[in-house]
Amino acid sequence: MKFEVTIGRPALADSGLGAPTEAGMLRYSGLGDRLGGMRLILSAGLAVGLAGCAQVNLNTPEPLQVDVKMKVDVENKGGMTAKGEASPLSAAEERRMLSHQVQELKNDRKAGEGKDGLLVLKEVPKDPTYADYARSVIAKENAAREKLFAEKAEVEGKSAPEYAKEFAERAREGSYPGEWVQTDDGKWKKK
Repeated sequence: MKFEVTIGRPALADSGLGAPTEAGMLRYSGLGDRLGGMRLILSAGLAVGLAGCAQVNLNTPEPLQVDVKMKVDVENKGGMTAKGEASPLSAAEERRMLSHQVQELKNDRKAGEGKDGLLVLKEVPKDPTYADYARSVIAKENAAREKLFAEKAEVEGKSAPEYAKEFAERAREGSYPGEWVQTDDGKWKKK
């Protein structure tokens, strides 16, 4: 690799690379020259870096004061509002917000898809806190599903139980391998 960099006006000087060169010129023509040039570049970089170091006094006569303005919006994730009123969310929005929690329960094999379209707590967790959490998530999900069944049934001109049965079939088909599903005859199996 051969290249040349010229800085400033030329004048003869010893570059330390084995042959006199013009000051401000770096010439690389072979491995030996390249290593010497690298030493020169590293030395120059070190000199610039050390020259740039300076001591900065950060002491202030009084403590620093910082004014922070903050806006906090508190949202309740589905279910009831903070005032105990029914949530203004649609059934689809409530289900979307619960979907991660529902899937975790299914992955843990604690919940499964029932034949009536509702989520069923298949196995009660041994940890009481986790059991309460699972019951709460399932209750919220089922309330959202029942709301969805009523909304969709009205739009499609069906009864809520008819729509729920169709929903259950789609839920069984969409379940992942290993998740609990209840067949139409009421038997539980892993998909």
